[in-house]
Amino acid sequence: MKNNNYFQNLKFFTDKNKVLDLIYDLVYFFLNTKEPISIKEFNKNKIDPIKLIFEYFSVHDRNLIQTINAEKQRQRDKSKSNKIGEFHENLVSLLPNCQKTNEFGFDIEFNNKKQQKILIELKNKHNTMNSSSASTTYSKNGRRITNQKSWFLLFGRNCF
Repeated sequence: MKNNNYFQNLKFFTDKNKVLDLIYDLVYFFLNTKEPISIKEFNKNKIDPIKLIFEYFSVHDRNLIQTINAEKQRQRDKSKSNKIGEFHENLVSLLPNCQKTNEFGFDIEFNNKKQQKILIELKNKHNTMNSSSASTTYSKNGRRITNQKSWFLLFGRNCF
């Protein structure tokens, strides 16, 4: 094991090396996002042209280069938020009886001691879910699982 001291209070993770690997991958990703985004990379992402035009011409006191750089930063921040969400999913999947699921609309499947399947929609604090969309997600997924004898959890911070 790379360093056992960090995990003395995290006894619920059985494979601590996998946890460290997830952490290292996240740190590596963040270190690599310091590199400038090329125009080619910038154009790979979908850009809202109307928003870009309004930002350039009216909303902010920016020139075209500053506007493009601000959009590059927004893309980078979105990538970081997505990576943190992926990290959370992978981390939770390392807990006992948890695994990632292919069930549409859910991230994690937990099977308890009674072999009941609990489906989890995992949200991190950076998600833009407001109380209205949280309620809709809860209702939609709640109806879906009623026929499956499963439980549904909307799990995360600042979801409501």
